[in-house]
Amino acid sequence: MTTALAHAVQDGQYPTQETVVYAHLPALPRAQQCFDEGMEPLDNRYIIFSCFEAFKQFVRNV
Repeated sequence: MTTALAHAVQDGQYPTQETVVYAHLPALPRAQQCFDEGMEPLDNRYIIFSCFEAFKQFVRNV
């Protein structure tokens, strides 16, 4: 997140530069039910938290 984007969000304004947001959808054992199950099954929780832990190095204040 850039400083300019943070200021735009804080001020309730549209940013002057385009913002590209990337998403990561981890491969879960039952991909068809992942939105219904969420983090309830332990195997889903393990995979999701593993991805989160790997991602934390790129984000401040997490």
